[in-house]
Amino acid sequence: NEVDKEPSIAGDEIVERREIDLAYTIVRWSSQNPDYPASELMSLGGVWEAAPMHVTGQYVVMELEKQEPRCVRSISIGLPGTDCGPCQCRVCYSKDGPDGPWQEAWRFTIESKAEPTHKSVHDYNVSTPAEDFVDLLLAALQRGKPLIPVASDPQGLFSQLDLSGTGTVTLADLQHIKEGATTHPKSAWWKLLVHRNWGSMKRLQVTGPLKLCDIVEVRSKPIKGQFRDVFSSRMMGVRGCSLEATQNLTTAFTLESLGVDPKTIVLRKLAKKHNLSILDLEELNTRFREVDSNSSGCLEEPEFTKLVLSVHGARDISDIPKGRLHFYWKQADADHSGEVDFEEFIVFFKKYASDVDIRSMKTKPRKDLKNTDSQQEAPERN
Repeated sequence: NEVDKEPSIAGDEIVERREIDLAYTIVRWSSQNPDYPASELMSLGGVWEAAPMHVTGQYVVMELEKQEPRCVRSISIGLPGTDCGPCQCRVCYSKDGPDGPWQEAWRFTIESKAEPTHKSVHDYNVSTPAEDFVDLLLAALQRGKPLIPVASDPQGLFSQLDLSGTGTVTLADLQHIKEGATTHPKSAWWKLLVHRNWGSMKRLQVTGPLKLCDIVEVRSKPIKGQFRDVFSSRMMGVRGCSLEATQNLTTAFTLESLGVDPKTIVLRKLAKKHNLSILDLEELNTRFREVDSNSSGCLEEPEFTKLVLSVHGARDISDIPKGRLHFYWKQADADHSGEVDFEEFIVFFKKYASDVDIRSMKTKPRKDLKNTDSQQEAPERN
């Protein structure tokens, strides 16, 4: 996929700076949930979920097509919109292989977890605090004088210098930083490291598609009328001046080209996984988000109780015995983490409230909801 930047005219040539997507495969990962493997990041609406309770220092490694060294200048990822999503991230590269050693290219912070996607663009012409520190250190050594560094964020500086993540800065780390600062790095192996999420202790999730991009400069000789076509195409909002612009009709109506929200695609996958109607699942998700007061993507017991009452159409908490509500909570919070995320609620809903028509708020004539818990376990008494 190529996205043209605004063209310019240099003599008798048309010059365009194009942002190109770099083809890659995911070859390493820190951990993954088998239901949401790291390879899913390569597709729209795919979800990579780290292993349960692994919420810091998680990563995926991308190997560029044909192991061709390229410079990654931007990275785009999808966000789940909850506290499970990434917050602080780093982009690293290795010139030796998928197992490192790794050199940090840049780091970025996602300012809002509510956005569906995030794109981070890096300017390699701007030095990092780690590169500045190494320059000062070398200058001090050449002068034979002690270095008295001044850093506004000493901890952040140390983490940039500690490339291996061992808690110790080595001479090799400093050499890698110095070498990486001299040119725009080109490598066949790139790593996205999620330092931490938005606070969930249960899950870490990143949604696809993950995109790595470089920028190339393309020069072409104009043909008759092409200057006019280039600029008129910008006015029309289409690319009409080259064969490359011809859209492949086999991909003209992908979910991505139609502008389908990645979150909607994730919901569709959940509906298929749990054999639920997408309309029911969307309604359930809406009700879930209504009671999720802090938009964390997880419910604590009071919020869970509100949702159970809402799903059952109960007007007051007294409509369902307190012991039964607490029993429901214990069944939903199967891992005893003190919170229930949306997929855990789906599992609970299918087991204990599958006879509720969530859209019409009417109970289907299958069995008495009040008796569903007695078939599993006697509820606690008041």
